Amino acid sequence: MSMPLQSMNCLPLSCSYIRDLLLNPPEEQVARSIQDACKLISLVTCAVPEFTCISAAKLVKLISSNEANHLELSRLRDLVEDVIAMHNDQQLKPILETLIGPTSSATGIKTDCQTLVNDCSLVADKLNNALTSDDDPEDVFTSVEHIPDEFFQTMEYPWRGRIKQKLADSCYEEVQSAAQQLSNAVQTDFRPVLMYVRASDELAVTTARPEIIFSRDNDAIWLKVRNAPASILKEFHGLFVAHDAKGKRVKRKPIHF
Repeated sequence: MSMPLQSMNCLPLSCSYIRDLLLNPPEEQVARSIQDACKLISLVTCAVPEFTCISAAKLVKLISSNEANHLELSRLRDLVEDVIAMHNDQQLKPILETLIGPTSSATGIKTDCQTLVNDCSLVADKLNNALTSDDDPEDVFTSVEHIPDEFFQTMEYPWRGRIKQKLADSCYEEVQSAAQQLSNAVQTDFRPVLMYVRASDELAVTTARPEIIFSRDNDAIWLKVRNAPASILKEFHGLFVAHDAKGKRVKRKPIHF
């Protein structure tokens, strides 16, 4: 059994399917359909869909328990769209029709090509109404004044661009409101320091260079001042040296607030 699988460069589910065919040979009609499909695929001149392999049992379990995330649902959308694309292509449609028999045999679900395509269209419409696509505005990270864009890119990467904004409009509004509040706080606390350092002749001589930065290691917005003199702390009583995520004071140069 290892000989025909040894040189195959395919996904585990594909290998598992071939292994099952070898261990449990299908009935003659199904075997002929698989053979005919392989011959047709070898003759096509157009691109053949990749057909992302999805474990049906795993997907059903995730959806039934409401644990399917956007990755599984996106793979499912790609799969049903591939089926629709094959049905609409004159070269690929015969292959799709030929594979209906083996598919019914593997899943235990009796269906026909048109019913399968109709069901795939219904699923694709529902998923497209929920999941975002590459050109949707939901993919654009938040951007506000005074806050480095890298901060929002890091904070929002785990969730932004997953579902349509209309399905979680209140959550998007909360994010935008929180971002504006953060911008106002940074402007209130750090902007006066920036203006003071840049306008002071004394600090200009010491080449103090202030900037607002994002500390990726600590998920924090800091004010960094190179060659900062002690007069800054005296001038701004509410300014404290930055602390890292473990609560320890940051002692390295340049000074961070």
